[in-house]
Amino acid sequence: MNKQPSYLPKILCLTAMGIPALLSGSASAAALANLRCEYRDNPLGIDVTKPRLSWVMESERRGERQTAYQVLVASSEELLKKDKGDLCDTGKVASDRSIQVAYEGRPLELRMSCHWKVPVWDKDGKPSEWSKPALWTMGLLKPEDWTAKWIKPGVAAQGTSGLTGCSWIWSPHAGNFRQTPPGPAYFRAHLNLPPDIKVKRASVVMSADNAFVLSI
Repeated sequence: MNKQPSYLPKILCLTAMGIPALLSGSASAAALANLRCEYRDNPLGIDVTKPRLSWVMESERRGERQTAYQVLVASSEELLKKDKGDLCDTGKVASDRSIQVAYEGRPLELRMSCHWKVPVWDKDGKPSEWSKPALWTMGLLKPEDWTAKWIKPGVAAQGTSGLTGCSWIWSPHAGNFRQTPPGPAYFRAHLNLPPDIKVKRASVVMSADNAFVLSI
């Protein structure tokens, strides 16, 4: 009588155990990258009330494609971590579109922070993991939102600047206003906050002729 090899039951056992593990996998291997809002990475102070979102689906599978997506937008990072989109939750949208996806949620207001992320479904209908979170913030949307005052310099500008009652900040050592001194010009301003004020978030809006670098 022929004896069966002693290793056969072990091989059959391992094979049988491996089949359910393979069949139970329901998540897509696709990943998401390059989340953009208005074609920019985490833009600050945008003035578009329905910004366009985009992302890139990455996969090593041949012929992989997106068949659906979901956009989740929250007003705080904490809500986004809990998968709660208090600003926008599109639910599953059957579409292969991944660029210029317009925001369709609650009306956006000035200085609002918008935290967002997406998953997509692959060609087999399997959802990917959530993307890494991204961010955009809203800027000043209407003329009446501009409530700041212009800083007036000690050196008056020659001619009109087009802004009634305003003039340019300029270096006192530059001489004539229309002469540009060699090298950079540095300006410093101090802002004293009351000791009982706790700052949660602050934004600086600046404009300059030519270019500038703001340091805090």
